[in-house]
Amino acid sequence: MTHRIDKPCWQNNELCPLKTVLEKKEAVVVEHIHYDKEGSAGIYEVHGYPIFDNNGEVKNMIEYSSNITD
Repeated sequence: MTHRIDKPCWQNNELCPLKTVLEKKEAVVVEHIHYDKEGSAGIYEVHGYPIFDNNGEVKNMIEYSSNITD
């Protein structure tokens, strides 16, 4: 939705916070271009943090984005 593409970001050759957290089992920060509802582009810093189950597997992920365009 925010990428204006109809596939996951990693399939568009972008770093994907979710995929990286699942693969590396560690926090990640990436920069993405996201679009608002008016279609304006902005540069966002996307943070992803894993939440582990009792077996050490990623169960969920906390993700938040900050607009760093300026």
